Amino acid sequence: TNIDANNNKFFVLQVLEEDKNAPKYHLFTRWGRVGAQGQKKVQTFSSAQEAQNNFKKKFKEKSGNNWEDAKSFVPKSNKYVLIHKDYGVDEDNNK
Repeated sequence: TNIDANNNKFFVLQVLEEDKNAPKYHLFTRWGRVGAQGQKKVQTFSSAQEAQNNFKKKFKEKSGNNWEDAKSFVPKSNKYVLIHKDYGVDEDNNK
């Protein structure tokens, strides 16, 4: 975060699957300023491949990196940086 340079923003991308009996796939995006709820958008697709392709396109647009190269992610000037979240173990439910 660098507030002086207007670098206190976030962008979240997720592909979600709904109902395995009649599957639909959603590309969920949420963006805004750090510390705020931000805005969100959900796009629905009939195939996992279509949702994944749109995810990869948006990931490239926002980060300057290909999703396939995420393990060797290279930060780019004026783009978002990939942050890995460790959700850990839910000790209450042992999950």
